[in-house]
Amino acid sequence: MMELVVTKLAGSLAKELAGPARRKLTDLALGERDSRALEDVCRGALWRAVYEMEDDGVGRAELEHTLGLLERLVADVAPADIPSLITTESPDAPTLARWRRHARELGLDPETFPVPFDTVVARTLRLIPEELTRVAGRPDNPLFGQVVLARLEQLGANLAAVSMHDGLSRLVPLSAGLREVLSHPYEACRASGRAFVTPDLLLALASTEPVGSCLAAASPGLDARLVAQLREYLTTTDTGPFQPFDWDERADVLRARQLAWAAQVPAVTGLFMLRGVLDTPSNTRRQLAAWLGPVFDRLCDLARTRSRATATPSGTPGLIFPGPGGALD
Repeated sequence: MMELVVTKLAGSLAKELAGPARRKLTDLALGERDSRALEDVCRGALWRAVYEMEDDGVGRAELEHTLGLLERLVADVAPADIPSLITTESPDAPTLARWRRHARELGLDPETFPVPFDTVVARTLRLIPEELTRVAGRPDNPLFGQVVLARLEQLGANLAAVSMHDGLSRLVPLSAGLREVLSHPYEACRASGRAFVTPDLLLALASTEPVGSCLAAASPGLDARLVAQLREYLTTTDTGPFQPFDWDERADVLRARQLAWAAQVPAVTGLFMLRGVLDTPSNTRRQLAAWLGPVFDRLCDLARTRSRATATPSGTPGLIFPGPGGALD
């Protein structure tokens, strides 16, 4: 019975994970072999979750019932409303809260699950990217790798909000260069008494080399056009009085930190900050998407690939232990 429940839930999760995201990352689609591989990943993650919870003392009957309810939740919700494993929503709408909301809409009470609802969902979300990381880079399956790896960092950023309540991602600092870039418009707004708004942040980013090059690659001349549009807006629009704030208070900064945490980089750079702005709901983002049309999706994809390409995962610098022949005291 457990085998059937796990298989059904793995199929539902794999279908959702392979489905269309907020935007089309590519025109690629998973073939039959790749879809089976993705189901195997989800099945492996679910079995790991089962074994972990059994180690915690949870019985098989309770686990079967809980996973059956979870499968109903994933399978019965309309595709547009499904609590996505991949989220680009504001951090103000954390994934666990959305899963609980959809469960209640289906008549399921998360508080009465045989196994704590949040535990099952958070553990599943943690284990799926671990399994994806293990198999997605296989040289014999390039399409599977392209599709899944394109989504894996987004899922990692989601986990920063879900399982850590943003605790670890909040520890990722803004790089010294980014802080300097952002400090100029902040101080200018304070000196003039004008409110600092998202166009100020976007203008500062667009004026830097990595972000400007990314804009130009999305559409020739976009860097100059965007800078001109933002400057015109800021010089002709009353944004209200200046209000002091800490960068930690901004949702786009938090999003950039989540993305940097997911990429395992030591600090948020300009390209990660651009992704934070592009990923966070705001009037600026909405108007930018409408103005750019299809170019907006291209810009989002370029920002993602370039931030990952230039990122250096954090680790212990330098040699700690001697090589062969060395001695330890």
